Amino acid sequence: MVENSKRKALLDNYANGTRNFRGIYLRGADLSKTDLRSVDFRGADLQEANLSKTNLEGAIISNAKLQGANLEGVKVRGANLNGANLSGANLEGVNLNGANLNGANLSGANLKGANLNGTNLNGANLSGANLKGANLHEANLEAANLSGANLRGANLNGANLEAAKLSGANLRGANLNGAKGANLDGANISNRNKNPSSLSRKSPNVDESIRCNKLKKASSDPVKDKDLAAKSQLRNEALPVIKQIVEGGVSTENESKNKILQKNNYNYTSEIENITTAQNQLNTEKYFTPQSIEDAKERTLTSIVRRRGQAEFRKSLLKAYNYRCAITGCDAEQALEAAHIKPYNGTQTNDPSNGLILRADLHTLFDLKLIAIDPETSRVYLEPSLRNTYYAELHEKLLQLPKNINKNALQWRCQQCGWYR
Repeated sequence: MVENSKRKALLDNYANGTRNFRGIYLRGADLSKTDLRSVDFRGADLQEANLSKTNLEGAIISNAKLQGANLEGVKVRGANLNGANLSGANLEGVNLNGANLNGANLSGANLKGANLNGTNLNGANLSGANLKGANLHEANLEAANLSGANLRGANLNGANLEAAKLSGANLRGANLNGAKGANLDGANISNRNKNPSSLSRKSPNVDESIRCNKLKKASSDPVKDKDLAAKSQLRNEALPVIKQIVEGGVSTENESKNKILQKNNYNYTSEIENITTAQNQLNTEKYFTPQSIEDAKERTLTSIVRRRGQAEFRKSLLKAYNYRCAITGCDAEQALEAAHIKPYNGTQTNDPSNGLILRADLHTLFDLKLIAIDPETSRVYLEPSLRNTYYAELHEKLLQLPKNINKNALQWRCQQCGWYR
């Protein structure tokens, strides 16, 4: 057992600002109810340690040894547990929403009632694990080993089960609606859910995915149908304008059409969302079609126009942020872009309070919902997969934001980041 003096030394060092405890030996340590946010426990030996109700939010625990550890009630929002050994660990009821457990060993672990919504469990070993009643909604279980696991009553709605091993798994009463790629051979499953039609099938065609999404929203109301037709026509008019602008010239005809688009407040954002959703599905399912190239071009062209069409917005933001990136302080003006906190949806969203000046690469990450800014603390949070990269030093960085920054918009943005809770 780890001596109390070692626990005290750890907590004292942490209180003094130390976060790097890589490879530390804490086997059997009682670290319950302690605050160890953003600690670096990479490769640490935490076997049979008591981490009950410990705050490990944003911690890096990759490749750590946690066999038999008690993690009941632990807080691990945004933690990186990539490759960690949690064999036989107690994680009952733990909120692992959005955590990175890629390649982790959870064999025989107790995950009863755990929240694994959107969690990355790609290639994880969950053989013999107790996942009864667990929430695995939209979790990534690709190539995961679930053989012999107890998934009775679990929510697997929208989960990715491509190449997952389910032989001997108990799936009685589990919700498999929308689950992708599951091979149920050898699994113990109720007749109600065994029907393959309850599992979603991949669609290789991006246009078909978009079409299906739109059909779900289709209206039988003639007035609304007419409105949809008008929007469709407007969209078709928009694309030539976009291409002309990108290629460096706008004809007189397209100039007049551009005015029509502005007058009708054509919403490019919804188109981007439709295309991006389908493109993400395409990328995830590893399908390729010639149509996907056109969709990608359309998405890129639209994005360029959106970024070029906000000169005044950018000008006012540059002044507000003293011509520096809000996150890094980069003062290379050519590399700075005006980023909307809430996506562009007409001129009303071009208010400076709804914007940030960001270096181009960070703007991309921000738009991809891989960066969040806490509206109360003004701290930057990175999606877990970025915390072991070049961008790691930005995680939890304190920003100096303008007083008029729209905190409601920042809160909305945080809510869009599925990993941020």
